[in-house]
Amino acid sequence: APYGRYGSDRDSAMVLSEEAVPFSAAAPEQLIGAGLLGAANLAGVLYLGRLLNVIQKAGGAAALAGSSVGLYGVATGLLPLLGAYAVLFVAAPVLRNFSRNKANASREERNTLRRAWASALTSRSPPLVRKLRAAAAVAPKVRRIASAAAAAAGVVGGRGTAEVARAPVEADDALESFDERLARRERQRTRDVK
Repeated sequence: APYGRYGSDRDSAMVLSEEAVPFSAAAPEQLIGAGLLGAANLAGVLYLGRLLNVIQKAGGAAALAGSSVGLYGVATGLLPLLGAYAVLFVAAPVLRNFSRNKANASREERNTLRRAWASALTSRSPPLVRKLRAAAAVAPKVRRIASAAAAAAGVVGGRGTAEVARAPVEADDALESFDERLARRERQRTRDVK
């Protein structure tokens, strides 16, 4: 699957990595058969084009064009379509392979970057440890407002209506308190910037 897998890199840290997309999931015999069919298409179109050109130069085109079936006319009319099909039959896999190689190179870049970040995180270098501690100190403390969830869910487990009615008020108080703290922090930051 091209989507990803967990692999172990040199530092034995588990890293999610994207797998390269193969050219085809077909067996090698099938790929050889498809290649031969493409070559046969091109050879057949070239042969038909040359044959029609010889007929036209020999003057047989006028004789063939006068028939009711018009085999020469049909063959001449189909030749551009057959040529386009033969060229696309060969060009499509070539273009797909170019696109696939580009996408696989991007995947490998992302995998290399993931391995580098995983290595950096597992190395626990002193600058990284300082930065992580500083981030943890600045991070806001998480508070859960359970009563608001209970009020939204309704009466659960036989709770009284007075308790459920009080829950939105508590939630509103908690939200107002949060808004006030947020405003204070924002004012503090703007003062620090000036």
